[in-house]
Amino acid sequence: MLLAGRRYIPAGAHVPWFSFTIALLISTWSILSIGFLIASIVPTARFAQPIGAIILYPMLAFSGLFVPSIFCLLCFTP
Repeated sequence: MLLAGRRYIPAGAHVPWFSFTIALLISTWSILSIGFLIASIVPTARFAQPIGAIILYPMLAFSGLFVPSIFCLLCFTP
């Protein structure tokens, strides 16, 4: 991803490579650990896939991927 992004980043731009790499590793480990947790609880892969989807898609929605995260906070605060 970093090498592909060099095409769109100007030559003099400061890019936090170390922070990006750490964030990518932490997010990858987090998603993998959720998958391993589901796999250890659910007896077959046939049931694990929909459970994973039920967990993943709300996480994507609340993370701010579809709409800015401030709207998610405004919807659920009293």
